[in-house]
Amino acid sequence: MTRYKSRKPHSGQSWQKREIHRKWQNIVGLFITGILTLALTNGIVKSFSFGSELGRSNWDGDSSFAAVVNTTPHSILVFQKEPKRLVLIPVREDLFMATGNPKKPFSKIGDLLEENNGEKKTVVSSRISRSSVDNYFLLENRKKAGEEVLEDFSKSYGSFIAPFKIMSGTVSNIQDTNVTRIDQLRLWWQLKGLSANNLELVQFSNISEEIVTGTGSKILGVDDVSLHRLFSTYLENQAFFESDKKIVIEDGSESASGQLAADFVNSVGGRVESVLQASVPVLHTIIIADDKNSYEAEYLAKIFDCDITSLKNAPQGEIKVVVGEDFAQKYTL
Repeated sequence: MTRYKSRKPHSGQSWQKREIHRKWQNIVGLFITGILTLALTNGIVKSFSFGSELGRSNWDGDSSFAAVVNTTPHSILVFQKEPKRLVLIPVREDLFMATGNPKKPFSKIGDLLEENNGEKKTVVSSRISRSSVDNYFLLENRKKAGEEVLEDFSKSYGSFIAPFKIMSGTVSNIQDTNVTRIDQLRLWWQLKGLSANNLELVQFSNISEEIVTGTGSKILGVDDVSLHRLFSTYLENQAFFESDKKIVIEDGSESASGQLAADFVNSVGGRVESVLQASVPVLHTIIIADDKNSYEAEYLAKIFDCDITSLKNAPQGEIKVVVGEDFAQKYTL
């Protein structure tokens, strides 16, 4: 026969103790809530003093988030929502890469990344991977690009106190970043509760190829085709991939940047139908769509940091990216 342990009825004294304990819990809870509210309010007030830092969001929270990190060697951090994972991809700094600059067609990746300039690092990373990497995190203490960095980001942006640190600008080991507070809060919302099984360190070696320069000498360069294919695995936006929108690239730059723009679109799952040459030079990149408010048009406008225009006679279901000289100049090193 199964025996069950009987429970004694609560005495009046124990009931009173529980009531006192409950009241103290409520008081402590209200005190903590008040402190956190003051901290949050203080953070918000400070944030407004920084102007645009709380303003424009560059990430919708659904597409992948990519940022270059000044680890050793430099790496690119990617958060992908589906499947949910935080990925770190180290970059081989000993390889050479094409710069798009006719005066110096090739440069060593490490030399280009050496400068302590976050924006420059995003441009180099974007050109290496032929994908859009617009964000950067500069660490106070550089660490080896490995599992520890992944764990640090997961803890820093996944803890319950992360929002308060984000609002006050005191996220652990982050010296400088161009990621706005709104997007950092989105990152926190996505990373909270992330387990070790969702952390992925990408190790690869077969991304180099022999390049013959204009002078006939041979150098070991990055195989950007293979690297682009690798990055596309983590940057693919499911909503964009499942879209039936056709993308046309029209290159109006003077340095043939149409294919680079097409690779930016392909890396996130877009369907590039063709790359055409514009009949006249174009200064500023622009998106032309039959519906300027569509998710796809707005998403592309963020990738290329450009305006959208709507034309009544634009082919239905088609979006045209007219690549201007501004895009070409930005990604010329």
